[in-house]
Amino acid sequence: VLFALFARSENNPTKPRAEALCAFRMDVVRSKFTETVKKCFHGEGVSAGGHLGIAKPCIKNTFKINDDYCG
Repeated sequence: VLFALFARSENNPTKPRAEALCAFRMDVVRSKFTETVKKCFHGEGVSAGGHLGIAKPCIKNTFKINDDYCG
């Protein structure tokens, strides 16, 4: 299980605090990761989000992956 805590990053005392604690099954996380990588390998979307660096367009290629992919 992957636990994630989300909260607003705004420092505004007039807005109510909002947090959420979520639990994700790892098989669902792995499946979503694989689905996203496959889409990128088909040229859809961008690689790296703004939180990881500069987003670059995905380039279509012929890689075949499954849930065990670690690239």
